[in-house]
Formats: sequence, structure tokens, C-alpha cells
Amino acid sequence: MQHPAELPGEEFLQRRLSRAAAIPLEQRSPEVAAFVAAMLLPQQVATLLPLQVDGTAALALRGAEAGRRTALAVLMMLQAKHASPYQLPAIQHACKPHCAAYSDALCLLAGVDADHGGTSAASARMGNVSDEAWLARWLFGTLASRQQAERGQHMAALQGFSHTRELLVGIGARAERCLHQLVQLQRNLLPEAAPLPTVPQLLGICRSLALEIIEPGWIDASREALSGAARQGLLVQADAAAAELLSLEPDSPKAHWLIAQALASLEQHQRCIDYLLRCFQLARQRGSDYYSAAALLLALPVAGPQLSPCRPARPLAPAPR
Repeated sequence: MQHPAELPGEEFLQRRLSRAAAIPLEQRSPEVAAFVAAMLLPQQVATLLPLQVDGTAALALRGAEAGRRTALAVLMMLQAKHASPYQLPAIQHACKPHCAAYSDALCLLAGVDADHGGTSAASARMGNVSDEAWLARWLFGTLASRQQAERGQHMAALQGFSHTRELLVGIGARAERCLHQLVQLQRNLLPEAAPLPTVPQLLGICRSLALEIIEPGWIDASREALSGAARQGLLVQADAAAAELLSLEPDSPKAHWLIAQALASLEQHQRCIDYLLRCFQLARQRGSDYYSAAALLLALPVAGPQLSPCRPARPLAPAPR
């Protein structure tokens, strides 16, 4: 009988992990390496954020150590999500209780009130706060925007990701110093864990999370509610996110796929096909079967109406100059 806390498919994922971990490091594809790192994450998060039997935090929440550990755990989770092409609900399910139990520790480190004001009010006060507080504010804001997206508050989430990106750009070197401290903490507690992202990589994560929101399901469901001006505004945001993401990750198949998905949602068909072609080429070069297939699967509904002899061709929306 399945354990109540186990999600459907978790046993299958564990079997896949055993097979993937048996592949020598030098022979792993990017997807296999990302999958292994993501599957090991729950155990690492549990080490950083231990719980008592009743599910409460085992470390004192008001100590700076708990806040640093929480910041490290959230960074590792964001990095794993960014690196992996897969949606792994079992991993999120396993990490969620630990992060929830220590959410107050992250708020204390950031100097924000989770219930009143959030990061917007806190970040406006450019007072004498520590480097780690600024980075914690970025993490707090990023998590809040992700939760808004999960609740269907897409416009608010996009605004949130734009705000956290500006915050990260604004703190600059302070974030670098704090990341260096967290790297040392990770080496002491989890020497085998995947490396933490750099500040430029964090900017890429900001942009990737924003592009993920502009997806066909939301756009189709909101077609009547989104005015022409709103859709044009989304296209401007997608173009800005795409330009910065590609400046940071020019050879990433995932970056090209995310941009193509956003453009497909906004009916920029020809531009979408161009990005999918580049995604496919990069995926083949890197040995990525996943993104080779993903590019072809997204291309079919985009290019199909244009090529089908049984259906009238739909006019392509012109790309902005």
C-alpha cells in the first residue's frame, strides 16, 4: 500500500534516479545531470532545515543561522528548477514542509513582514541593512511572485518578478558578497551539492520565471479580458526578458524554448519558429533529447495551421522592429 505522504509516481522517480545515478558523471547529458541534482534536493533541504516530530522547525528561528540556512535552501531550489526541464511535483512536495517551517526565519533575515508590506515597502527603505538581508529580500520577493503565479495572479506575478529583478540589479556587489558567504556555508554543510548560482545566473532565473508565466493556457483563458494594449505590453515584457536572458545564456536550449513559448502564446508565429529552430540546433549540439523533442512538439501547433492544405492559412503577426 502506498504511504500517505508519497505522491503518485514517486516510486517511479526513485527507480529513474537509481538508473541515472549509475551513469558516470562525464557521460551524463545536461538533463540527466539536472535530474539527479533535483532528486537529491529534498534530502539536502532536510539537512539544512531539520524538523521536529511534529513538523515544526528544529532550529531557533530568531537566530541568523536559521535565516542563512533558509536562504541557502531556497537558492538551491531555484537553481534546481532553473536547471531541470522537468516538472517534479514530488520534489516540491518533499521540500515544502521544511521551507514553510522556516519561512519566518527568512522574513527575519530580510527584515520584512510577510503579512504586512512584503518586499515593496521594505525595499523602499534604503537603510543600513546587511548584505544578506538584501539577498533575502530578493528571495522573499521571488517566492511571493511564484506563489502569485500558482494562484493564477499572473499580472501581479509579472510585476513582482520585474521588481525583484530591479532589486537584484540595484544591490549588485552586495549580493555577490552574500553569495560568497552562502557558498562557504554550503561547502561546510553539503559539500556534494550542486554549485550555487552566480548573480548573473540569478538574473537569468528572474527572466525565466517571468517568461514561464506567458504561456498558452493563461493567454487563451484570458483572451477576452486582455485588451490589445495589455497584449502589446506583454509582448514588450517578453522581448525585454528574452533579450536579457539570451545575453546571459546565449547557448541555452531552455532559454530559447521559453522565449518561443511566450511568443507562441502572443501569436508571434514566425518569430516563435525561429527560436524553436535555434533551440533544436542547440539541443542537438548539447545532446539534449528533451529539448530536441520539446522544440518539435511546440512547432507542430504553431506551424501546422500555416502548412495544412485543409485549413486556410492564418496571417502571421508582424514582429516589432
